[in-house]
Amino acid sequence: MKIRYVSTLNDFKSLEDKWGKLFLELNLSVFQSFEFNFFSWVQEFKSNTNNKLCIVIIEKDNSICSIFPLYIDTLKRLRFINDNHIDFCDILSNIDIDIPIVFADRGIVATSLTSGLRIGGWAEYAHPSRPANPNYFNSISRISQDLFPGLNIENANYWMGSRPSTPDSVPVISKSLKIDRVFYNCGHGHYGLTHAATSANLLCSLIEGEQNSAEIKALSIDRFL
Repeated sequence: MKIRYVSTLNDFKSLEDKWGKLFLELNLSVFQSFEFNFFSWVQEFKSNTNNKLCIVIIEKDNSICSIFPLYIDTLKRLRFINDNHIDFCDILSNIDIDIPIVFADRGIVATSLTSGLRIGGWAEYAHPSRPANPNYFNSISRISQDLFPGLNIENANYWMGSRPSTPDSVPVISKSLKIDRVFYNCGHGHYGLTHAATSANLLCSLIEGEQNSAEIKALSIDRFL
């Protein structure tokens, strides 16, 4: 499977036949048609030439199986080309899309799971015993319905939990300043699994006596003292 993006008007025009084929296969509304999106983009670009085309294409066996008709506006927000008609915005796809989608301007990430759609929100520094703030859940619900029109949140499960985070969002991989045989490897937030191997390698170097490398100094607990 290959992912690429289209950023020029000529490349957009070259999609017409394959876009039309996928559109007919999926039996979608006119708002997902090539003609509507192409015309909408031309008008959008005329109104602001600083907008940047960013159509995401997923291909398999030289055939287009998914089209995300998107562009980036002057505020660096990723938007549907025809989002003046947001209720009708949608992707074209004949496969299940199971990759996380980051909505940076809203501060959330949407991930498709077998149990449904997981939408993650924000983090705050608070005491571990502090109860959940229902206003956060209400905001996430509102934003989710804005981004996914028709989303049913009636039976949504709301959850919050503690993360081993640090004030600068960088982990601590460091030797204790008080006890020589104690070492810290913590504060990875939600990147613990991602950073596990690299952290273990740095920790081993630290235990072997390495103190002066730039990486180890940057991760030292000293930075908070």
